[in-house]
Amino acid sequence: MSAVLKEATPNHTTTTATAFPPLSEDEVIVARPSDITDMDSCSFKHGLRRVGVKPLFTRSNLIFGTIMHRVVEMHVTDQVTANDLPGFFEKEWDLVRQQYMIRYSSNETFDSLTSIGKSLAERFPSWWQKSGFRVFRFPNGKLSVEQRFTVQLSPTVILSTQPDLIVECTRTIMTGSYVLAVPGDIAVLDLKTPKAASCIEFCQRSAQLTYAKIAVDGNKPKTGLSCDVKGVGYLEFLKKKTPDIVPPFLYERPAHLVNDAIRKALYTAERIRRGEYIRTSGMAFNSPCRMCDYAGLCLSGDDSDLELPNGLTAVQFMR
Repeated sequence: MSAVLKEATPNHTTTTATAFPPLSEDEVIVARPSDITDMDSCSFKHGLRRVGVKPLFTRSNLIFGTIMHRVVEMHVTDQVTANDLPGFFEKEWDLVRQQYMIRYSSNETFDSLTSIGKSLAERFPSWWQKSGFRVFRFPNGKLSVEQRFTVQLSPTVILSTQPDLIVECTRTIMTGSYVLAVPGDIAVLDLKTPKAASCIEFCQRSAQLTYAKIAVDGNKPKTGLSCDVKGVGYLEFLKKKTPDIVPPFLYERPAHLVNDAIRKALYTAERIRRGEYIRTSGMAFNSPCRMCDYAGLCLSGDDSDLELPNGLTAVQFMR
């Protein structure tokens, strides 16, 4: 075993030195929640993204989600009326088809997603009007939609995140007999476009939502907030045959989850600094490799579906 490790060490060092630029001890790392989850699922994939390796195509779910974000943003900021919202989605969706090489999942097509998107855009204004939320307004008058926040976690690590919506509750919001929020509470909502609703435990534990709270709470002078974020939750637009909007479950983030998230961000930043970009297939039969845009390069050095930055070749990632 020791002999194998001794032989493997030079190869790892060579790969890190040639494919992934080293980071000095005092270089500031800006970490986003997606960076942290990427490092968990497969740090090699994150390393490829970090040096600028990009797929030539874009998956339909990413584009669909981006346009639904635009639908929400344009309506809650009073830039597109309820009657015009389905048409706005259709125009944006058609435009991206001309701009991107889109890869669809086996049970989705451009037309099916057009129908689903228009239906969700039609439903959203009525849901929003009855939701009990209004978009929080910053002291400068700007609405808190898709605003990026940064917070210093250490001298060399900055957390950067962009909550979809910061909202103020206008009425008591309940699920069953459980009170989620009362008038005046501040919440952060993150928009998702899954095919099925997520479980409550996912919302309760989601690190992405925890990081949103950390960033917003850490920017009170900028936001004008006089209190911490009360609850965080996912607003889900379900992409199914009968599209639906699932109201968010709002959950507080206790101190131990906040502290865990901060420690995780700092630990992950140090892994990035050390260049710990290691192929990670997972242990289940449905390994994430099956849906990975970088699987060809990772497994066999096939970069035909990828755009590599100048100066990098597939061979450098196969050592």
